[in-house]
Amino acid sequence: MFFDFIPSVVPLRAIAFQVVFLLMAIAIEGAVLHKRLNIPPKQSVQIAASTNLLTTVMGWLVTFFLLGTAAVLPTPLFTELKMALMNFIFFDQWSDGAAELLILICFITFFVSLGVKWAGLVGLDWLMKNKLPAAPEAIVETGVFISPQRKPRQFRPRLNTTLVANAASYSAILIALLLRIVFQSNLNTPL
Repeated sequence: MFFDFIPSVVPLRAIAFQVVFLLMAIAIEGAVLHKRLNIPPKQSVQIAASTNLLTTVMGWLVTFFLLGTAAVLPTPLFTELKMALMNFIFFDQWSDGAAELLILICFITFFVSLGVKWAGLVGLDWLMKNKLPAAPEAIVETGVFISPQRKPRQFRPRLNTTLVANAASYSAILIALLLRIVFQSNLNTPL
């Protein structure tokens, strides 16, 4: 069946952090979309929520697929990845090798989520029949006259805005994770 590869244990701590990170990302990306694309605040939050939920669902499906693949194909790489991922998700522990692997996965995740969010934004624009406000046009000065730039580059402001929004939300989440690690290590040290 399709759901055979989904684990039967629920990682509540990971789900709680995922919800907090989603709320942070939606707020930050909604503000960036509102400011840079001149979208109304309500609509920018709805777009940010839609793209972030799409990214999160796809990320968890890929995670479950990797865990299922590690169970079916017991190669050393998949087994190490499965153990590192399960120790991190369920027990909040990681080894030195897992830390290097996690940094690589974070870089890959950033660019994949950027692509998914960009595709989600284009898909929402298509579903809404181009009811999203047009991206602000760049103004080019040509001598005495000021003329708007040509239309073929209209996708660039939205792509740049998606990149800035994704980078801002990832940076905020990284700062929150670093603060969590610092406070957790301070709580575990003896006085």
